[in-house]
Amino acid sequence: MGVGDALPWRGRPAGPYPLSLAIEMMAQAALAILSESLAEDEKGRSVYLAGVSRARWVAQLAAGDRVSARAERLGSYGALVKVACALERGQERVAEAELLLALA
Repeated sequence: MGVGDALPWRGRPAGPYPLSLAIEMMAQAALAILSESLAEDEKGRSVYLAGVSRARWVAQLAAGDRVSARAERLGSYGALVKVACALERGQERVAEAELLLALA
């Protein structure tokens, strides 16, 4: 059982794809857009996944599926940044979540 399997996701379809990897993909996409918008004094700081909310799993993913990750910065408060993320297989959205990232 992976870390993501122990969390209470609502609407989670059963399938062979580990949920923790889907969250990791969305977090990596969030980091990519976040790095573009950091102030000069924030660049070079470590970024940590501090929280996951409003996660919604729409479709089952399997090994070999090609997905793209999208992320949009919603706002920030001090060293915390909230980002809306989604995974898409072609034009089909398969997962979405809001991630809280912490700058250290």
